[in-house]
Amino acid sequence: MEPGPGTMLTATLRLERELGRGGMGSVWRARHLGLGADVAVKLVAPELLRDEVIRERFAREARAAAHIRSPHVVAILDFGTSADGTPYITMDLCQGETLRRRLARLGRLEPRAALRVVAGVTLGLEAAHALGIVHRDIKPENVLFDGPDDTVKLLDFGIAKRSDTGERILTQADAVMGTPAYMSPEQVLFPGKVEPAFDLWAVGVVAYEMLTGASPFGEAVRPGAGALTSFSDLLQAICHGRYAPASSRGASPAFDAFFEQALALDPRARFGNAGALRRAFESAARAARGESSSPEPAGPRPARVEPEPVRRELRAREAATTA
Repeated sequence: MEPGPGTMLTATLRLERELGRGGMGSVWRARHLGLGADVAVKLVAPELLRDEVIRERFAREARAAAHIRSPHVVAILDFGTSADGTPYITMDLCQGETLRRRLARLGRLEPRAALRVVAGVTLGLEAAHALGIVHRDIKPENVLFDGPDDTVKLLDFGIAKRSDTGERILTQADAVMGTPAYMSPEQVLFPGKVEPAFDLWAVGVVAYEMLTGASPFGEAVRPGAGALTSFSDLLQAICHGRYAPASSRGASPAFDAFFEQALALDPRARFGNAGALRRAFESAARAARGESSSPEPAGPRPARVEPEPVRRELRAREAATTA
Protein backbone atom coordinates (compact mmCIF):
# COMPACT_ATOMS: atom_id res chain seq x y z
CA MET A 1 0.00 0.00 0.00
CA GLU A 2 1.21 3.49 -0.85
CA PRO A 3 -0.19 5.62 2.00
CA GLY A 4 -1.90 8.91 1.30
CA PRO A 5 -4.26 11.42 2.92
CA GLY A 6 -7.52 9.69 3.75
CA THR A 7 -6.07 6.18 3.85
CA MET A 8 -7.80 4.05 6.50
CA LEU A 9 -4.90 2.23 8.10
CA THR A 10 -7.31 0.39 10.40
CA ALA A 11 -11.03 0.68 11.06
CA THR A 12 -10.35 3.53 13.49
CA LEU A 13 -7.10 5.09 12.20
CA ARG A 14 -7.21 7.51 9.25
CA LEU A 15 -4.06 9.10 7.80
CA GLU A 16 -4.35 12.84 7.20
CA ARG A 17 -1.01 14.49 6.41
CA GLU A 18 2.60 13.35 6.05
CA LEU A 19 4.84 14.99 8.65
CA GLY A 20 8.20 13.60 7.64
CA ARG A 21 10.07 10.86 5.81
CA GLY A 22 13.25 8.97 6.65
CA GLY A 23 15.27 5.95 5.66
CA MET A 24 12.88 3.39 7.13
CA GLY A 25 9.57 5.02 6.33
CA SER A 26 7.30 7.97 7.02
CA VAL A 27 5.51 9.68 9.89
CA TRP A 28 1.93 10.89 9.47
CA ARG A 29 -0.57 12.98 11.34
CA ALA A 30 -3.63 10.76 11.75
CA ARG A 31 -7.07 10.82 13.29
CA HIS A 32 -7.93 8.11 15.77
CA LEU A 33 -11.68 7.87 15.25
CA GLY A 34 -12.24 5.74 18.31
CA LEU A 35 -10.52 8.20 20.63
CA GLY A 36 -11.57 11.30 18.75
CA ALA A 37 -7.96 12.52 18.90
CA ASP A 38 -5.07 13.33 16.58
CA VAL A 39 -2.03 11.08 16.84
CA ALA A 40 1.24 10.49 15.00
CA VAL A 41 1.67 7.27 13.02
CA LYS A 42 4.97 5.85 11.84
CA LEU A 43 4.91 3.48 8.83
CA VAL A 44 7.51 1.25 7.24
CA ALA A 45 8.26 2.30 3.66
CA PRO A 46 6.40 0.08 1.13
CA GLU A 47 9.65 -0.94 -0.59
CA LEU A 48 10.98 -2.32 2.71
CA LEU A 49 7.98 -4.40 3.72
CA ARG A 50 9.57 -7.64 2.53
CA ASP A 51 12.73 -7.04 4.55
CA GLU A 52 12.39 -9.10 7.73
CA VAL A 53 15.30 -7.27 9.37
CA ILE A 54 13.51 -3.94 8.91
CA ARG A 55 10.22 -5.36 10.16
CA GLU A 56 11.89 -6.79 13.26
CA ARG A 57 13.76 -3.56 13.91
CA PHE A 58 10.50 -1.61 13.60
CA ALA A 59 8.77 -3.93 16.04
CA ARG A 60 11.70 -3.62 18.42
CA GLU A 61 11.36 0.17 18.41
CA ALA A 62 7.75 -0.15 19.51
CA ARG A 63 8.51 -2.69 22.22
CA ALA A 64 11.49 -0.74 23.54
CA ALA A 65 9.93 2.71 23.63
CA ALA A 66 6.58 1.46 24.94
CA HIS A 67 8.21 0.44 28.22
CA ILE A 68 9.88 3.80 28.86
CA ARG A 69 7.93 6.11 31.13
CA SER A 70 9.31 9.62 30.89
CA PRO A 71 7.95 13.03 29.86
CA HIS A 72 11.15 13.32 27.83
CA VAL A 73 10.45 10.34 25.56
CA VAL A 74 7.71 10.43 22.93
CA ALA A 75 5.05 8.00 24.18
CA ILE A 76 4.06 4.93 22.18
CA LEU A 77 0.29 4.42 22.20
CA ASP A 78 -0.13 1.34 20.03
CA PHE A 79 1.65 -1.00 17.64
CA GLY A 80 0.19 -3.27 15.02
CA THR A 81 -0.15 -4.29 11.39
CA SER A 82 -2.71 -2.95 8.94
CA ALA A 83 -4.98 -5.23 6.92
CA ASP A 84 -2.52 -5.20 3.99
CA GLY A 85 0.44 -6.07 6.24
CA THR A 86 1.97 -2.64 6.81
CA PRO A 87 3.48 -2.35 10.31
CA TYR A 88 2.65 0.85 12.13
CA ILE A 89 3.37 2.58 15.44
CA THR A 90 0.92 5.06 16.94
CA MET A 91 2.53 7.79 19.06
CA ASP A 92 1.65 10.99 20.84
CA LEU A 93 1.38 13.84 18.34
CA CYS A 94 4.02 16.38 19.33
CA GLN A 95 3.81 19.95 18.11
CA GLY A 96 7.20 21.57 17.65
CA GLU A 97 10.52 21.47 15.85
CA THR A 98 13.57 19.26 16.04
CA LEU A 99 16.87 20.41 17.48
CA ARG A 100 18.33 20.09 13.98
CA ARG A 101 15.85 22.63 12.61
CA ARG A 102 16.42 24.95 15.54
CA LEU A 103 20.18 24.87 15.04
CA ALA A 104 19.70 25.49 11.32
CA ARG A 105 17.61 28.53 12.22
CA LEU A 106 19.74 29.92 15.06
CA GLY A 107 23.21 28.61 14.31
CA ARG A 108 23.99 27.81 17.95
CA LEU A 109 22.36 27.95 21.38
CA GLU A 110 23.22 29.97 24.46
CA PRO A 111 24.40 27.92 27.47
CA ARG A 112 21.06 28.18 29.28
CA ALA A 113 19.15 26.88 26.23
CA ALA A 114 21.72 24.14 25.64
CA LEU A 115 21.38 23.07 29.27
CA ARG A 116 17.61 22.61 28.85
CA VAL A 117 18.30 20.25 25.95
CA VAL A 118 21.02 18.29 27.75
CA ALA A 119 18.78 18.01 30.83
CA GLY A 120 15.79 16.75 28.85
CA VAL A 121 17.81 14.26 26.80
CA THR A 122 19.67 12.85 29.80
CA LEU A 123 16.47 12.51 31.83
CA GLY A 124 14.94 10.55 28.97
CA LEU A 125 18.08 8.41 28.71
CA GLU A 126 18.05 7.72 32.45
CA ALA A 127 14.58 6.20 32.07
CA ALA A 128 15.72 4.13 29.07
CA HIS A 129 19.02 3.01 30.58
CA ALA A 130 17.25 1.95 33.78
CA LEU A 131 15.44 -0.63 31.62
CA GLY A 132 18.67 -1.66 29.89
CA ILE A 133 17.66 0.11 26.66
CA VAL A 134 20.35 1.92 24.67
CA HIS A 135 19.09 4.37 22.04
CA ARG A 136 22.25 4.22 19.83
CA ASP A 137 21.23 7.13 17.58
CA ILE A 138 21.18 10.31 19.66
CA LYS A 139 21.46 13.28 17.27
CA PRO A 140 19.71 16.63 16.73
CA GLU A 141 17.17 15.06 14.36
CA ASN A 142 15.98 12.80 17.18
CA VAL A 143 15.54 15.56 19.76
CA LEU A 144 12.20 17.35 19.63
CA PHE A 145 10.87 20.53 21.26
CA ASP A 146 7.24 19.82 22.05
CA GLY A 147 4.41 22.23 22.81
CA PRO A 148 4.34 25.82 24.03
CA ASP A 149 6.75 25.08 26.90
CA ASP A 150 9.34 23.50 24.54
CA THR A 151 9.53 20.22 26.46
CA VAL A 152 12.58 18.33 25.19
CA LYS A 153 11.71 14.82 24.03
CA LEU A 154 13.64 11.92 22.56
CA LEU A 155 12.21 10.08 19.60
CA ASP A 156 13.09 7.30 17.15
CA PHE A 157 14.23 4.24 19.07
CA GLY A 158 14.49 2.46 15.70
CA ILE A 159 17.90 0.93 16.40
CA ALA A 160 17.56 0.80 20.18
CA LYS A 161 18.74 -2.41 21.79
CA ARG A 162 18.80 -3.88 25.26
CA SER A 163 22.28 -3.93 26.74
CA ASP A 164 21.52 -6.63 29.29
CA THR A 165 20.13 -9.44 27.12
CA GLY A 166 21.39 -11.86 24.52
CA GLU A 167 19.06 -10.49 21.84
CA ARG A 168 20.80 -10.82 18.49
CA ILE A 169 21.73 -7.72 16.53
CA LEU A 170 19.51 -7.42 13.47
CA THR A 171 22.33 -6.64 11.06
CA GLN A 172 25.38 -8.37 9.68
CA ALA A 173 28.06 -8.99 12.28
CA ASP A 174 30.30 -6.20 11.00
CA ALA A 175 27.55 -3.62 10.39
CA VAL A 176 27.77 -0.27 12.15
CA MET A 177 24.52 0.95 13.68
CA GLY A 178 24.04 4.66 14.26
CA THR A 179 24.88 7.98 12.65
CA PRO A 180 28.68 8.12 12.23
CA ALA A 181 29.25 11.74 13.32
CA TYR A 182 27.67 10.95 16.73
CA MET A 183 29.25 7.54 17.35
CA SER A 184 31.89 6.79 19.95
CA PRO A 185 35.17 5.07 18.97
CA GLU A 186 34.07 1.76 20.46
CA GLN A 187 30.69 1.95 18.68
CA VAL A 188 32.57 2.39 15.40
CA LEU A 189 35.20 -0.27 16.03
CA PHE A 190 33.20 -2.88 17.95
CA PRO A 191 29.66 -2.93 16.48
CA GLY A 192 28.72 -6.00 18.49
CA LYS A 193 28.95 -4.02 21.73
CA VAL A 194 25.91 -2.24 23.13
CA GLU A 195 26.48 0.06 26.11
CA PRO A 196 24.78 3.14 27.63
CA ALA A 197 28.14 4.89 27.15
CA PHE A 198 27.29 5.10 23.42
CA ASP A 199 24.40 7.44 24.20
CA LEU A 200 26.44 9.57 26.60
CA TRP A 201 29.18 10.14 24.03
CA ALA A 202 26.54 11.21 21.51
CA VAL A 203 25.08 13.69 24.01
CA GLY A 204 28.55 15.17 24.32
CA VAL A 205 28.77 15.58 20.54
CA VAL A 206 25.30 17.18 20.42
CA ALA A 207 26.24 19.54 23.26
CA TYR A 208 29.39 20.61 21.39
CA GLU A 209 27.33 21.25 18.27
CA MET A 210 24.77 23.31 20.20
CA LEU A 211 27.41 25.56 21.74
CA THR A 212 29.71 25.99 18.73
CA GLY A 213 27.47 25.48 15.70
CA ALA A 214 29.92 22.85 14.41
CA SER A 215 30.48 19.13 14.79
CA PRO A 216 33.59 18.27 16.83
CA PHE A 217 34.63 15.60 14.34
CA GLY A 218 33.04 16.88 11.15
CA GLU A 219 35.85 19.34 10.51
CA ALA A 220 39.60 18.91 10.71
CA VAL A 221 41.30 20.79 13.54
CA ARG A 222 44.46 21.64 11.61
CA PRO A 223 44.59 25.38 10.78
CA GLY A 224 43.43 25.96 7.24
CA ALA A 225 42.60 22.30 6.66
CA GLY A 226 38.90 22.96 6.13
CA ALA A 227 36.19 20.34 6.30
CA LEU A 228 36.88 16.63 6.39
CA THR A 229 36.24 15.26 2.94
CA SER A 230 35.57 11.56 3.48
CA PHE A 231 33.83 9.07 5.70
CA SER A 232 37.24 7.57 6.47
CA ASP A 233 38.54 10.96 7.66
CA LEU A 234 35.56 11.28 9.97
CA LEU A 235 36.09 7.86 11.54
CA GLN A 236 39.81 8.50 11.95
CA ALA A 237 39.09 11.80 13.71
CA ILE A 238 36.67 10.06 16.07
CA CYS A 239 38.91 7.09 16.81
CA HIS A 240 41.99 9.25 17.42
CA GLY A 241 40.10 11.88 19.44
CA ARG A 242 40.97 14.79 17.14
CA TYR A 243 38.77 17.81 17.76
CA ALA A 244 39.25 21.49 18.52
CA PRO A 245 38.48 22.75 22.03
CA ALA A 246 34.98 24.19 22.16
CA SER A 247 36.42 27.52 23.35
CA SER A 248 38.34 27.84 20.07
CA ARG A 249 34.99 27.82 18.28
CA GLY A 250 33.23 30.47 20.32
CA ALA A 251 32.02 28.54 23.39
CA SER A 252 32.93 29.61 26.91
CA PRO A 253 36.21 28.12 28.20
CA ALA A 254 34.13 26.85 31.12
CA PHE A 255 32.97 24.00 28.87
CA ASP A 256 36.39 22.72 27.78
CA ALA A 257 36.86 20.44 30.79
CA PHE A 258 33.35 19.04 30.31
CA PHE A 259 34.14 18.03 26.72
CA GLU A 260 37.50 16.56 27.70
CA GLN A 261 35.60 14.13 29.88
CA ALA A 262 32.52 13.62 27.69
CA LEU A 263 34.66 12.89 24.61
CA ALA A 264 37.56 11.08 26.28
CA LEU A 265 38.86 8.19 24.21
CA ASP A 266 39.01 5.93 27.24
CA PRO A 267 35.39 5.04 28.14
CA ARG A 268 36.43 4.65 31.79
CA ALA A 269 37.41 8.33 31.87
CA ARG A 270 33.99 9.53 30.73
CA PHE A 271 30.89 10.23 32.78
CA GLY A 272 29.55 7.10 34.41
CA ASN A 273 25.88 7.79 33.76
CA ALA A 274 23.44 10.31 32.32
CA GLY A 275 22.92 12.04 35.66
CA ALA A 276 26.63 12.69 36.14
CA LEU A 277 26.88 14.14 32.64
CA ARG A 278 23.89 16.40 33.26
CA ARG A 279 25.27 17.73 36.53
CA ALA A 280 28.67 18.45 34.99
CA PHE A 281 27.13 20.32 32.08
CA GLU A 282 24.96 22.30 34.49
CA SER A 283 28.07 23.30 36.47
CA ALA A 284 29.86 24.37 33.29
CA ALA A 285 26.82 26.35 32.11
CA ARG A 286 26.57 28.07 35.47
CA ALA A 287 30.25 29.00 35.31
CA ALA A 288 29.81 30.26 31.76
CA ARG A 289 27.06 32.59 32.98
CA GLY A 290 29.34 33.89 35.73
CA GLU A 291 27.38 32.35 38.60
CA SER A 292 30.54 30.68 39.87
CA SER A 293 34.19 31.25 39.17
CA SER A 294 34.81 27.80 37.74
CA PRO A 295 32.83 24.67 36.90
CA GLU A 296 32.43 22.16 39.70
CA PRO A 297 34.71 19.17 39.18
CA ALA A 298 32.74 16.33 37.63
CA GLY A 299 35.33 13.72 38.44
CA PRO A 300 38.96 12.98 37.72
CA ARG A 301 40.35 14.87 34.75
CA PRO A 302 40.59 12.30 31.93
CA ALA A 303 43.88 11.51 30.28
CA ARG A 304 43.94 11.74 26.51
CA VAL A 305 44.90 8.12 25.99
CA GLU A 306 43.60 5.44 23.72
CA PRO A 307 42.06 2.51 25.64
CA GLU A 308 44.00 -0.65 24.86
CA PRO A 309 41.25 -2.41 22.83
CA VAL A 310 40.80 0.69 20.67
CA ARG A 311 44.56 1.05 20.22
CA ARG A 312 44.91 -2.58 19.11
CA GLU A 313 42.02 -2.27 16.66
CA LEU A 314 43.41 0.96 15.18
CA ARG A 315 46.84 -0.61 14.69
CA ALA A 316 45.34 -3.67 13.04
CA ARG A 317 43.27 -1.58 10.64
CA GLU A 318 46.18 0.70 9.79
CA ALA A 319 48.40 -2.32 9.15
CA ALA A 320 45.78 -3.84 6.85
CA THR A 321 45.49 -0.56 4.95
CA THR A 322 49.25 -0.31 4.32
CA ALA A 323 49.80 -3.98 3.60
